[in-house]
Amino acid sequence: MEGLERCADTLTQLSIDEAILDYLLYTAIKYLLAYMQSAITGGLDSKNQEKIELPLQLYATLSANRFAPSCASPTASATQALRDRHRERAEASSYYNRLPTDLNADTLAASLSTSFSRSDITNHAKNSLVVSSATAPSSSPGAKSTTTLLDTLPEFMALSASKAMLDARNITETWMRLAAGYMSHAFMEQVLVCGNSGLAPLLEAFAWGFDEFSNAVDGSDEENINVMFLGEDGTLEGWDDLREAHILAFVPPPDISLQAHLEELRANDLSSAGFEQHLHDFLSGLFNSQTEPLLVQVESGKIDGWTRRETEELRARMMMP
Repeated sequence: MEGLERCADTLTQLSIDEAILDYLLYTAIKYLLAYMQSAITGGLDSKNQEKIELPLQLYATLSANRFAPSCASPTASATQALRDRHRERAEASSYYNRLPTDLNADTLAASLSTSFSRSDITNHAKNSLVVSSATAPSSSPGAKSTTTLLDTLPEFMALSASKAMLDARNITETWMRLAAGYMSHAFMEQVLVCGNSGLAPLLEAFAWGFDEFSNAVDGSDEENINVMFLGEDGTLEGWDDLREAHILAFVPPPDISLQAHLEELRANDLSSAGFEQHLHDFLSGLFNSQTEPLLVQVESGKIDGWTRRETEELRARMMMP
């Protein structure tokens, strides 16, 4: 009936919309972390996939698509555009060609030039948490694509930089080890799962550090990341040594194939399961450090600073059971 429709004023409606978005994003991230944990522990099944489908549509993160493609996954063309952009960023960094001084680039390139058969790559993919698009190509223009650690590494760096700026905290050795591990596993995944041998994947994965010649735009993720790596006398103390140690670890001993060497690293010193769990713990720590959105608190029946009666009255006005 005419005249009975009621609309909130613009500012009130904006506040309501923001509250709803906060709720949806918070809930989606919560399910996403649970989804990642189930993949790590081997509990991922079709039931879990259906449960996570809606949250992934609301908050499609690249890391989620590492485990299995979904309706929220980017198309193959979008993923390729992302990879091209990331590769350009890496090649522009002064760290791109920065190798340990006692390591000959030609020697390293020769060590990493081993190519694997398609059957070897397929077997590694089956034993990996990653389901790489390189192992299951599709000719369809709109085909969904999974992502790799190398694809998500810049987003991990941007997230870390944002958190560091927000908390005004110094970067810890624990985070540096996680970052170096991320780069290491990104490279090993490229070789063992995606079949991309050679020096380029390693150079791109480890192209991170304070770049005094950076031309990043003020306020951009690239600038924030660069500042994150800034220490009192240039690059963060300990970062260059840690980075070089991880690079040197990939040079196989005499008479040991690159494949066997990387498999040994992923099983022991650079454990894949250990890395995945540390990464999940880092993301969960960031998530749990945030205050729950108002609608999440309303849903739980406990609102910070509110009495039980006030909370129940609000729930009644919102027609919540």
